[in-house]
Amino acid sequence: MAPAVRIKSVSKQYTGNYALNGIDIDISQGSFGLIGPNGAGKTTLIKLLCGLLRPTSGTISIMGHRPGSPEANASIGYLSENQGYYEFNTPQQYLRYFGELYGLSRSEMDARIAELLKMVNLHKNARDPISTFSRGMRQRVGIARAMIHDPDIYILDEPLSGLDPIGRKEFLRILTDLKEAGRTILLSSHELKDMDTICDEICILRQGIKIAQGNPNTLIAGAKGAHETLSFNLHSPSDVLARLQQDIPGIISFTEIPGGFQLTIAHDPPLERKILRWLLVNKVDFSVQKHVIDSLYSYVFEEQQAVEVVDEHKDGEMEVL
Repeated sequence: MAPAVRIKSVSKQYTGNYALNGIDIDISQGSFGLIGPNGAGKTTLIKLLCGLLRPTSGTISIMGHRPGSPEANASIGYLSENQGYYEFNTPQQYLRYFGELYGLSRSEMDARIAELLKMVNLHKNARDPISTFSRGMRQRVGIARAMIHDPDIYILDEPLSGLDPIGRKEFLRILTDLKEAGRTILLSSHELKDMDTICDEICILRQGIKIAQGNPNTLIAGAKGAHETLSFNLHSPSDVLARLQQDIPGIISFTEIPGGFQLTIAHDPPLERKILRWLLVNKVDFSVQKHVIDSLYSYVFEEQQAVEVVDEHKDGEMEVL
């Protein structure tokens, strides 16, 4: 199957400076994360995909079509980082306007709007003016607008911005459902711990250059000397944790957090298994989440400032070239 999005040798130049320089990326079904600091080129790339900018060189295709074409636009649900709204509209009116632009019938729109407002938990505010909404509520309206025409591809620039923890959890559930339904999701966010729960593949950008692309677990396995953060939620109190760092050599740091604790260790699967076995033997009731993308970000941008290019022909191994 051809990639949903194909980016080939794309560069974008502004007055002599490259925002993107020779980018090659294929994005298939599933969830794909764009990672990088401010100024890395993420938003520029997203605008190119949406046809809001044109590349200086290179080619882009969206479901086989040129960005900005009617066919490409019909395939995309786009949520920008700084979303504008018609303040006097209610969510119903706002979504109906965009439903009409996408050619939905009145009956289709009514059913779809009711479904989406319930999905983003705004059904009780369907007739309230958007001008009265908080930032998080506005973001929910924007998420619903991106979904109004049930597109094949979702391009989301900082979609978690302004959402409270419950809102983020609900939105990640929506993305998981879309992924399972066969949609393609391109996600750019600084909420790296949340991206760990959804992204099958990531691309790391730095100063307009692709540093690495691949599955996060594959990339961290090839990042020599990288550290990992493990977050543990405790389902019941335990008085044995004070011994953990003493009993298991190799734990770099132990930090208490609300509802549990965090460990920082080197990327070392046998050590991870040893820690989990220790917790089970000592009858600690827990759940755990690995923050792989966050660890990769720290590795590239805090610990390995010399990394410029990744040799992608070495099974995803991250090397200084």
